[in-house]
Amino acid sequence: MISSDTDGTVYLRPDPASALYAPEGARCSAQSTIALVEVMKTFTAVRTPSMGEVVSVRVADGDAVQAGQALFWFRP
Repeated sequence: MISSDTDGTVYLRPDPASALYAPEGARCSAQSTIALVEVMKTFTAVRTPSMGEVVSVRVADGDAVQAGQALFWFRP
């Protein structure tokens, strides 16, 4: 599981016109950015802990999230 470090708004793409960073089934390398969490105009990257696959995306783009909330199910 990959969770949010802080309360904020989660963004699953770099901008509204772009594709998702990591949709379900995406293979990712270690430390890949798969989302951003924004708090008061400061963006923090959500990164993968290791090489693996995004099994499930647990939030929608633009959702409010809380610290510790599951964002992704991830399989190394």
